[in-house]
Amino acid sequence: MRAEHGRLRIGDVIWGSVLGLIGISIALLVVMLIRGSPAGQSDPCASTLAPLGTVTVDQAEMEFAIAGLERTSQMAMAGNVQGAEQAFFGRVHNLTHNLDTVLRPRDEVLGRQLCQATLALETEFSGARRPQEIARLSQELVRIIRQAMPLVPSG
Repeated sequence: MRAEHGRLRIGDVIWGSVLGLIGISIALLVVMLIRGSPAGQSDPCASTLAPLGTVTVDQAEMEFAIAGLERTSQMAMAGNVQGAEQAFFGRVHNLTHNLDTVLRPRDEVLGRQLCQATLALETEFSGARRPQEIARLSQELVRIIRQAMPLVPSG
């Protein structure tokens, strides 16, 4: 803001207020998208993730996804977020979505954890892109998929 003979110009005050309101609105929108509405009406994991691609859910595909998530984690920890993103999106990412539809009827809690971790990793890649958080979320997905393996057909 500029001072003109010791006073703020009204245009500067209005412009600053408008920018402040826009910033607050964006922040509230992001919080609502991540956490849902205050009344909890918007839970993206209330139902299964939408299936993606033609990835078959079986133990071999789950092992492939675990290896891909380990690579995602390693790339992120090395500071290569773009490489981590490439390791995750595609077949590995598709498996996380498709596994939810198979897992949820067998273990509702584990299915919801899978959904939440998948969405959190997707959000991290599209937002802050923090290497340590990408690695942590990748390892969380590894843990969940390993825990889900006995609940899925072997092939």
